[in-house]
Amino acid sequence: MNIVNFNAEQDSALRAFLVEKNYRAAYDYMRFFIKETLLRTTDERVKQDFGAASKGLRSASAIF
Repeated sequence: MNIVNFNAEQDSALRAFLVEKNYRAAYDYMRFFIKETLLRTTDERVKQDFGAASKGLRSASAIF
């Protein structure tokens, strides 16, 4: 299940981070888009799901 659909440019940027094995940047990049959605939504379910995803990405980023 995808909760964020990246456009071609965003997908390319994300893949570049992964190729470089810059995992922290990849997690932070994905989290940026999650946080943008959180700021725009009024749907409580979306807020819960994206809030959990944001926390998970923040935790994963901290590992690197």
